[in-house]
Amino acid sequence: MKRFSVILFMLLLSLNLAQAQHKAGSSLLMLNVGFTTATPEDNNYDLSGNAFTLSYEASNLDGDLAGGVSIGYVITSSDSTISSGEPVDRVNTVSYDVLPILLYGRYMFGSDQLKGYIGAGFGIQFSNAHFITNNVQVDAKDSGLLIGGMAGINYFFNEKVFINGNYNLSWMSNSYYKDGMVQNFTVGLGFQFF
Repeated sequence: MKRFSVILFMLLLSLNLAQAQHKAGSSLLMLNVGFTTATPEDNNYDLSGNAFTLSYEASNLDGDLAGGVSIGYVITSSDSTISSGEPVDRVNTVSYDVLPILLYGRYMFGSDQLKGYIGAGFGIQFSNAHFITNNVQVDAKDSGLLIGGMAGINYFFNEKVFINGNYNLSWMSNSYYKDGMVQNFTVGLGFQFF
């Protein structure tokens, strides 16, 4: 993996930086990976895990506004040896798998090579929860709304390839089990189309 990362980094550096720029009116496709933390309502423990997102967006002719759709997969888990404030002999485990689908808008600023952005969006999410307590496993499915804000940067290596760094803070509601806050920190590779 380390060797692959070094080779990828060298290839990106060899791209012609003189043509590095965001083009107004273009479309962007981004694939990001990173880590996530979640804080379910009325829970003393933060859940941690991984986040994967695939986003597609298009900008206006001035290049300062963009809108798009993002589909992700978030998996979080936590183990505890405390139940109802008392130590227990067996480890309790909780994990959530979430599929969020988000429609968003962004305001973009900065140079053509380094574009920063802030934005917000809303959507839906589908959750699978897995609880293991005292050798009893409970699985549940739920869905609800998703509202979030984002900030990040796009660094363009040329007019077709860029790196995206993104921070996303979202509130997820559920109809049956607890609502919660989720933070995603992701980085990924993007492609610009005209």
